[in-house]
Amino acid sequence: MLVKSSYLGVAAAIFVASTAVAASAAERLRAEPGVRAQGSCTGLTQTDYRVETNLASTFSFGFVNLKDGEITFTQGGASAGCVIARFSAETDAPGTGGIDVRLRLGDGTIARPAPVFWTTNHSEGPSAQSFEFVFPNVAPGTRTVRVQWRSFDGRRVDFGFRTLTVTHQ
Repeated sequence: MLVKSSYLGVAAAIFVASTAVAASAAERLRAEPGVRAQGSCTGLTQTDYRVETNLASTFSFGFVNLKDGEITFTQGGASAGCVIARFSAETDAPGTGGIDVRLRLGDGTIARPAPVFWTTNHSEGPSAQSFEFVFPNVAPGTRTVRVQWRSFDGRRVDFGFRTLTVTHQ
């Protein structure tokens, strides 16, 4: 009976922690409801990509650059225009945590939307996640897009195989 009681205590703790993470994500959505950006992108004729297969991990609460998670490209055109970036990865966040992801230009501009909450623990291992990010107003010239990430709760989080694509003028 003691073993069953102990098991129920662990199960209850896991349930409470999982509920807290879900509640935190829901709180963020309630705090920033609605359309953050809407528009049209034209003249996007170039796509650059980067594929990585090494394991990346972080425990960081604050956003950090993902090692090997950047692309330098040349934005064409005579005036500012859109850049659309897609980041896809195998992800794992053991325990009840998750991963916040955002994309950032070298000048500090953060893509919309941001941050995006990715995964919580998947008992069967990593799962694939993907999101498209928009930079609506990027001036012509050489630019660098960087993936930034953080652990939602300070526990280790991982990216496995991953691809970053940047479509631009």
